[in-house]
Amino acid sequence: MKFIITESKYEKVKNTIKKSIDDFGLIETIKRYKLPIESLDHLLEKEDGNYFSPDQLRKILLYYILTAESLPYRFEIDPYVIHLEKIYSDENYYNADLAVIKNRNGGPLRYGLSGFFDPFIKPRYSDESFGTVLFNWYTKGDWALQDMYYVEIDRYDKTYTFDSPKISSIRELKDWYLNVVPQEIIKSTEKFIEYVEEKENI
Repeated sequence: MKFIITESKYEKVKNTIKKSIDDFGLIETIKRYKLPIESLDHLLEKEDGNYFSPDQLRKILLYYILTAESLPYRFEIDPYVIHLEKIYSDENYYNADLAVIKNRNGGPLRYGLSGFFDPFIKPRYSDESFGTVLFNWYTKGDWALQDMYYVEIDRYDKTYTFDSPKISSIRELKDWYLNVVPQEIIKSTEKFIEYVEEKENI
């Protein structure tokens, strides 16, 4: 069944959402009104002219991945598994825990990496935004099937950045997340594996 909302009712709903965001914040408003991600194009005011602001985009993206699960938090792109998870007790949606496994069939060529994913981070001295992938844990081999080749290292931190686009619609946001972000994470994964193995001479 379809409901027709008149222009006056639409404006009233939009104003209610705006007031709630001003009073309680974006995420609390989304939770309070159980807003589906597709409704945001119609209900949210863009904070950056014709575009959503980096702060809006970061919170929207991470909320709908990690809590609402309207967007996938796991990608399987052979030979990689990418997994995003909510940081314990973090309700601000600034970043997500990130785990990547390469070659999920196990054995000595299996790599495991962990760190963080930060989308739409705004540099202190620039109007541009970017995404970061930070890795701080590396394993070679399968922790469940450890052998003489197993390696586990957590003393390297490395951050990789990539451009975040200006986004004017939720469809653009979803497309960027589903198609660009996994490839950027894979690129960072390969760089970190190469970096650690060069440092460790393995």
